[in-house]
Order: sequence, then C-alpha cells, then structure tokens
Amino acid sequence: MKKNVMIIGAIIMMLCNVSNIFAQENRSMRSVLMSVDKWYYVCGDSTTYLGEFYKESGIGVFVFNKGELIVSDRCVPYYLSNEADSTFDESKVGKNENGKYLIKRTLGTKIVYVYEVLKLDSDSLIMADTKKKGRILKYVSKKR
Repeated sequence: MKKNVMIIGAIIMMLCNVSNIFAQENRSMRSVLMSVDKWYYVCGDSTTYLGEFYKESGIGVFVFNKGELIVSDRCVPYYLSNEADSTFDESKVGKNENGKYLIKRTLGTKIVYVYEVLKLDSDSLIMADTKKKGRILKYVSKKR
C-alpha cells in the first residue's frame, strides 16, 4: 500500500511538472518580455547596472547611477515580426505576440534596429544584431 501511494505521488509530481512546462511554452514572446520587471544587460561575464523593460507602449531603459535608479520617461516603439524588416512598420507595433525578430526604432533619429531573437524565457533574453554580424546582446531577469 505504501509503495502504491509513493508511485501515485511520483506520477502526480511528474504531471505537475509537465503541465508547468506546457504552460510556459504557450506564453507568447510579448507576454514573456513584459512579465519581467527589468532585463539587465550582460557585458562579458558580469551584469551591468543598465537595461531595458518592455511595456505595451514600447521599450524603456534604466540605469543605476551612484545607487539611484534612473528610468527613462519615454519608450521607443518596437514590434515582433517573422521578417527582418529593414524599415520600421508603425502598423505592426503591439500587434504580433510572437516573431523571429524584434524590431525597434529610436525616437529622435528614427534609426531602425533589427534583432534576431535567439533565446527568450523568463530568465534570459539573447538577441543577435542583424546589421552588425557577431554582435550578441544578452540580458538576464535578475542581477547576478
């Protein structure tokens, strides 16, 4: 009897783990980006004191300067796309939940940046700059 209870308990634990994995996989890329409070930029082997955060209205940036958190009051527009758009398509902002590429545009100069999303989960965001071959951007959701 005790052995049967242990087997049933193990099966229930496995089912819970599998359902958690499927629940995470079904989350859209946008929801994962926005669910993290701050994405800390990783430079070399260390986490820096600057990064980004994602909102419906766009991408904001933050920096810690002398122990003070400074957060941008303006956000740059972005969208997810399955195509590496060379021009920024304003009509796609906030529309796609998923995509192979993250496209963003600066506010003042309106420069377009295209990043291929290599990895995205609630712990890390890794993107490759499509214009500067070999440039990889790494972010983590927690300071190391």
